[in-house]
Amino acid sequence: MTVPVAPPLRSALFRRARVSASIGLLRTAAALTRASARVGHVASSFALHAVDRADRGAVTASIYGGHRADGREGLFGWEAAWLTRDLPPAPARVLLGGAGRGQEARWLLERGYSVVAFDPARESVARHEQACPEVPCFVLDYEGLARAHRARHAGTSADASAARVLEAAPYDAALLGWGSLTHVLEERDQEALFEALAALVPRGPILASFFMSVAPAHRGRAARLGAWLGSALGSAEVHGGGDEHVRCLTHAGFAYSFSPVRLQRLAACAARTLELHAGAGYPHATFR
Repeated sequence: MTVPVAPPLRSALFRRARVSASIGLLRTAAALTRASARVGHVASSFALHAVDRADRGAVTASIYGGHRADGREGLFGWEAAWLTRDLPPAPARVLLGGAGRGQEARWLLERGYSVVAFDPARESVARHEQACPEVPCFVLDYEGLARAHRARHAGTSADASAARVLEAAPYDAALLGWGSLTHVLEERDQEALFEALAALVPRGPILASFFMSVAPAHRGRAARLGAWLGSALGSAEVHGGGDEHVRCLTHAGFAYSFSPVRLQRLAACAARTLELHAGAGYPHATFR
């Protein structure tokens, strides 16, 4: 038998239901926010412990290649100021690494520079070619550029994309696109890159931006779970030394955190002096 509910009681029940539903939704939203962070901690810690060193660049390139356009048409203010201040006058030839979606290439082209570009992510190169078809852009990473330079010096053949970049040398300047240097994780590869850049850019500046501080690795339960899972599935070579400066970030892949001392070492490898701009919107430097 159905018991009739008087209008005042029905109104009170509906009010309580709405309050309860609102509280539940708010708690669920908060829990999902926390869960999302926890999932991020699991994923970052898992990747750091599961992915071989040789595959970390591919993971990072895949993350960046999958990024959608962020709506930014030009450069950040600090980037434009940096390029205006430090580049030699047009029509200088610029080597552009980590070219991304073409913002830097477009800026340079519109000001009369000659540009050769490359990026490790095929998706980024495809978007670059759509945004800036006048600038040749090749699928290549910094480690590959350094290997090709060593191969040429030894008289052996290089990757076709790298060979095209090397053939266009000498350059009047090199620009390592927004934050891209931070994805060269191994210190020996960083040094080999700057030795190659010293030969490719014999007189001009090398401009780079990077991370100087990365949040310490999260040590909570989620991160420990990710580390446990990653360690269970990862190979033994993942866990060698040299990782104290490396983190895996959900939005940026694997990243090396530079110190002024480390940057000075790279300047020496390129026979340059270091001018560090650590507090100007984003850490960056001119290797003169």
